[in-house]
Amino acid sequence: MRFVQGLCALLVAVVAEAGLGADFELAPYFQDHMVLQRDQPLRIWGKAPAGSSVSVSFGGRTAQGVFESGSDVWVATFEAGFAASKESRTLTATCTGGGATVTRRIEDAVVGDVWIAAGQSNMSYSLYNPGGPTYDALSFVAEFPDQQQTIRTIMLGTENGLRKPEAQDYDLLGGVWQRPANGVNAKPLPFNFMSGVAYHFARKVTQELDVPIGIVETALNAMPASMWKVGGAFYNNHLVPLHRLSFRGALWYQGENQPCEAIVRDLTAVIGQWRELFSRTAAELPFYAVQFPGYGGWDMTDDPSGDSDPGMRGTREGIARVAATVENAHMAVVWDCGDDDNIHPLEKYHPGRRLALSALRHTYGCDVVGDSPVWQTVETTADGKLRLGFDMGGSKGFVTAVKDWQSN
Repeated sequence: MRFVQGLCALLVAVVAEAGLGADFELAPYFQDHMVLQRDQPLRIWGKAPAGSSVSVSFGGRTAQGVFESGSDVWVATFEAGFAASKESRTLTATCTGGGATVTRRIEDAVVGDVWIAAGQSNMSYSLYNPGGPTYDALSFVAEFPDQQQTIRTIMLGTENGLRKPEAQDYDLLGGVWQRPANGVNAKPLPFNFMSGVAYHFARKVTQELDVPIGIVETALNAMPASMWKVGGAFYNNHLVPLHRLSFRGALWYQGENQPCEAIVRDLTAVIGQWRELFSRTAAELPFYAVQFPGYGGWDMTDDPSGDSDPGMRGTREGIARVAATVENAHMAVVWDCGDDDNIHPLEKYHPGRRLALSALRHTYGCDVVGDSPVWQTVETTADGKLRLGFDMGGSKGFVTAVKDWQSN
């Protein structure tokens, strides 16, 4: 009889644990190999049955989960945050309820800075896009043998489900945290899965600061900025599920198919709506945009869509206006990085590096030249010449791209 009673008790416990295990989880964003944001209150969230208790442990500290009102979503917050660390550590989340206890684990988590990288094709093109050079990625592997601990990425899903009109408060569409393959001769090649622009941004920042960088990539070819505004598919399926996320800032490379006024309207709205969604001030959510490279005849003709706005010149003007008028919004000038025959230039080194230099100057406070000279004034001299005045962006001077011009 005692044996039967004991067996029954064991079965009850197993069933209770199985039931709890089916209903307890960390949110889809939290996975092995991820980067956790440093030096900010760190929020970890997931789902659990009503009446259960949740605790999260990491780095020798524990935070208790608090259920959101009327929801099965819990959030555990480490208010003091964590310092940057390349140490591979385990995050555990434990749920107790109904006489059972279940634990979930995230392995190989590091702490650094997380950046959201958004945009269309020029952001989404990987470092190893067919036909493109590697841009010295392998030398980084050789220089930094612990590169697996310094640059990691999660590419959010872009399948047909992305077109769902309703916002997803919790369910993140696709995406797996990845780190580079091992070694120079690894298959697949190191970093081949990552946005080329985002990689070079992360590479420069981690070289300067020696902290891990995590990139959350939300990008797809030919997408208008409205996709990242309230109600847009990327906003609904990529950003809303992450509205509790702790991260450092945003990178943007988008606008090839939009004229100047549309860029100003939509990008200004994107920045404002993101700050509202993530409950961040302008100081807390910096925004860095690429201003677009040169591109053949399109720079000298009207927009092919028939809009009266002059092609890529209008696109650049729109991004420049946003950078000049929106607080803590900045741009990387890449006019010289274009391809006359390809709107998707293979050169992604300088766009990523210049975004990084701007972030190092404005977000990290480093003493670097982070901005290109920007024209401010023009005056006519006594001898009939035009004298242009520039905001030098911290630089001591510049040279012109056309040899028969002069600057002093």
